[in-house]
Amino acid sequence: MRGSSVDALLLTIVKVVTTLIGLICIKIISVYFSLDSYGLYSQAILIVSTVTSLIILGMTDAVNFFYNNKSQNNDYSRKQYLSTIFTIEGAAGIIGGIAILAFSPLLTTYFKNPSLWGVYGWIAFQPLFKCIFNMLQVLYISVGRTKSILILNLVMAVARLCIIISAALITKSIITILAFTFICDIAQVAYLIIDLRRNNVKISILDFKKELCSPVLRFAVPMAAYVLINTLLRDSDKWVVGYFGTTNDLAVYTNCSRVLPFDMLIMSFYTILVPIITRYISNDREQAAQLFGHYLNLGILTTPILVIPAIIFSRDLLLLLYSPQYLSGLYIFIIYLFVDFCRFANISLIFSASGHTKKLLYIVIATFFANLISAIVLYKFLGLAGPALSTLICLIGSTIIYMAGSSKILKQSVFRLLNLRKAIFIIVQTFALGIIIKFATDHYISSWDPIPRFMLCYSATAIIVTAFNYQPILHLAKSINQAGK
Repeated sequence: MRGSSVDALLLTIVKVVTTLIGLICIKIISVYFSLDSYGLYSQAILIVSTVTSLIILGMTDAVNFFYNNKSQNNDYSRKQYLSTIFTIEGAAGIIGGIAILAFSPLLTTYFKNPSLWGVYGWIAFQPLFKCIFNMLQVLYISVGRTKSILILNLVMAVARLCIIISAALITKSIITILAFTFICDIAQVAYLIIDLRRNNVKISILDFKKELCSPVLRFAVPMAAYVLINTLLRDSDKWVVGYFGTTNDLAVYTNCSRVLPFDMLIMSFYTILVPIITRYISNDREQAAQLFGHYLNLGILTTPILVIPAIIFSRDLLLLLYSPQYLSGLYIFIIYLFVDFCRFANISLIFSASGHTKKLLYIVIATFFANLISAIVLYKFLGLAGPALSTLICLIGSTIIYMAGSSKILKQSVFRLLNLRKAIFIIVQTFALGIIIKFATDHYISSWDPIPRFMLCYSATAIIVTAFNYQPILHLAKSINQAGK
């Protein structure tokens, strides 16, 4: 019961629980709060997300790179690198918080929502603590304390559920959610820092080394620009809708364009494999390519089983997650399910692990501008569906480019690593079975409530297809587990 696959499985189990709790939270907010209130919440979260990407400065990847890449630690200890990285991030976070407060009049005018004045104080420094938490999480996994971070994530998910239930039933205020979320962010960061010190991993501003800023920033700045543009890419369609549409439009679009957690398993493997591939790629690129191939195939075989039934039973899924007032965005919801389908793996892993951050930056800048321009154009022609369709098209294009670039870095074709024949077989099999089950439900249990109907149909489709294809999936998991020991 050791190895990368075991850690990834544990991480996935916790992610399933925390994601279910998160979906329950969204369901509560969608049911108990009006579209105006949810629109305010969406605007606040959009601001936090964008500023977080502005201030992260690539430091999450810097923690992984400088902690795990031994060739970077010849002259200075890991402690000094870590302290320098976290000090830089702390300064950036403080500047980001001040910027939110300073630009609050402009943001209020942009969103045309005076209610935002009540939330700025609670969201201004959320980006700082979110960035620090993400960096600490990477550090925890690198030092082999994956289980500790999983327990904390589970506890904080339950705490947030309690906050949202209290806001829905007692205070009936969105500001309650934002305020107590901020308090929880502070508490979890404080706990992680104290716990790391107990395990002899000390991060102190006193160990900051000015001379280390140059190598850290040389690696991190291109990565920071990549993270920034990538987040803007992810949120650009919402900014377009926020400007051209109403607060209610943004509320509908935000929920229906939410990226659903079908990639939990593959992202758990990504989280665990990042430090391992970083070590491999500096010593043995053949081994790195083999492990990366196992990772890609695991994603391309499991994602169709999870996403395709959701596409087929999308209307019932939307009603399960939200409420009937969001049905007007069903077509957006379906487009984003195809977006989820295309995110079968984190294709940029090889770029960041090998330090090719500038190439990442060039790709994401081109994708961002293509998406922004096409989102505006398609919004004019198709309305709310336009930005969603733009995101899907640009994602497909960028995925092909990332895979071609990874092939050059690994000096072998990533496309040849993929088991496309088996993937196509699973896709066809899942679609065929899903259509048969939908045809049967439309004739025999169409009068059922949509929630139990979806749970029955989705589960039946996914379980049956998995039962027929579990052997190659299990083989890949075992191969990754062995390589990660």
